[in-house]
Amino acid sequence: GDKGKVEMLGLDEKHTLILVDGQRILGGHGAAVDLQQIPIEAVERIEVVKGPASALYGSDAVGGVVNIITKSAPEKPTFSASVSFGSRGTQIHEVNGGAKKDKFGCFLNYTYRESEGVHKTTDQYWENIFQTSFEYKFSPESKLTFKPYYSEHRMKDEGRKQERFSLNSIWEWAPDELSKLTLRGSWFNYKHWTTDKSSNWKDDSYETEINYSRQILDIHTVYKRQGYHYHKEEVDDKGKIYKADQFLHSFFIQDEIDSESFTFVLGTHIDDHNRWGTEVNPKASLLYNVTEDFKLRASVGRAFRGPTLVKLYADGWRMGPYLVHANPDLKPEKSV
Repeated sequence: GDKGKVEMLGLDEKHTLILVDGQRILGGHGAAVDLQQIPIEAVERIEVVKGPASALYGSDAVGGVVNIITKSAPEKPTFSASVSFGSRGTQIHEVNGGAKKDKFGCFLNYTYRESEGVHKTTDQYWENIFQTSFEYKFSPESKLTFKPYYSEHRMKDEGRKQERFSLNSIWEWAPDELSKLTLRGSWFNYKHWTTDKSSNWKDDSYETEINYSRQILDIHTVYKRQGYHYHKEEVDDKGKIYKADQFLHSFFIQDEIDSESFTFVLGTHIDDHNRWGTEVNPKASLLYNVTEDFKLRASVGRAFRGPTLVKLYADGWRMGPYLVHANPDLKPEKSV
């Protein structure tokens, strides 16, 4: 069930942080996040940061960060539909559209996919995805956006099924041309089970984020970004017979200094975890414009990845012929 994976700098996919509109997403049969759960017709753009990015994004951003920005309400009413057929019984059906009226706007996308895969007995799947965005402008300086999401993924093999539901809400306020305040709150629910219930778990992720940025100088333009992020995760796994939760308080600050010849960025991220303590992850990077066509880049940073709940708490379950035991003393992986 993992049809879309991202690997960076030679590290495997679990060391790349995947975000959708700033929200951490769950879901994948294994360690990876399945990018196919985001329909391409709902994507506005994709932002990629290579290298350690825990200084701004915290845990898991070891190899880099991929932030998928989904579409908002279009300025003019739009509607489109498409049907695609391919080899191995592949079908893709999509419908999307959106409009704005006065202060209200919306964008909606529905995608259906099915395929037999390479081996029909193990790979055949069916998938429904609903991706939506609703926004309301209180004023030219203030906007509130809700982004509900639902997907259902069924596989023939073992009667495996995955469900994802999320709500990401974002309030943006720009009191003047030099500053911006963003408040974001989100919930992501992921369920995964097989017919015989040997795999049967649900995972809930809750986030709250406050982000303030401001331009403070004009001669050498200085952008200061600072904020707070709260993340809680709860797992109820009936297949491996364990329940667990964890939460993380994070504070971050970043300064960016721009001039005609160089850009210098310095930042740090402090993460306080309820179990494995405090992590401090700084980063500094420099871009020097030697000429208009020749640039030099350099950066150094520290990153980490916290241990997963299944490794900390799921004890005595079988993976094929092996018996797996939990290790509650695991500490975060660290990288420079």
